Amino acid sequence: MKAIELAKTLALAGVVLFFALYPDIGTALVGSFVLVAAAIVFIPWAIYSIVRIAIRPAERRSRGIRLGIWAAALAVSFSAYAHRDTTARHEADAVAAAIVSHKGRTGSYPQGLNELGVDAQALKEKFSLSYRVDNGQAFLFYSQPSMPMVAHHYNFETGSWSTLD
Repeated sequence: MKAIELAKTLALAGVVLFFALYPDIGTALVGSFVLVAAAIVFIPWAIYSIVRIAIRPAERRSRGIRLGIWAAALAVSFSAYAHRDTTARHEADAVAAAIVSHKGRTGSYPQGLNELGVDAQALKEKFSLSYRVDNGQAFLFYSQPSMPMVAHHYNFETGSWSTLD
């Protein structure tokens, strides 16, 4: 394999990994776009490469290495986004449970997350999680890290999440 082909592959795969693993440096929206764009381009290219590997034995090594690099980069990237989404839901579930528990003990919703011993500012910065009480009604929202334009809202009456996009 030519060194330049390998260098280009590593550089481009590195960009995808950069946006996936460091969403605070870029924006999550840009990172999501880069990841989806790379996956859309990767699929037909992977099919083409697999066919070329099958019919041209001389290309097996170089195409196989590049295919492996891209598959690994995309797998790690999608895994990182899935992990952040799962972590955000877990944190939001914990906050919702604390709010419900507080209401069960006191008969009213807490005015702020500080009453629960929760660092509201950290959750707002990390997951865009916000909580407020308006006319005795509690509202809890957070943005999905992999898709920042999608918000999840907790319905305290039904005890379930709904998606707002």
